[in-house]
Amino acid sequence: WQVVAQGRLAPLQPIPELAAAVRDALDEPVGSTPLREMVKPETTIALVMDDAGRPTPIHRLAPVVLDYLLDAGAQAQNITGLFAIGTHQVMS
Repeated sequence: WQVVAQGRLAPLQPIPELAAAVRDALDEPVGSTPLREMVKPETTIALVMDDAGRPTPIHRLAPVVLDYLLDAGAQAQNITGLFAIGTHQVMS
């Protein structure tokens, strides 16, 4: 193998108003209908989240997404949370 290019991610800056940014992204997704318009009371929803092995602030994101879905008309009993544990070693 010959490496011809190597990319590095620029340092990420914190999003000052994370909850507002999440709601905006759900209301104005790129190339798709706003989530609010797709949710019906009978819609079954799987909310897939990564586990604690990733730096995603699920504890801050999940409540915003759940509130958004419920405000959009989803029924709580039709929402299932799934934690994707991936293929890494068992966490201690």
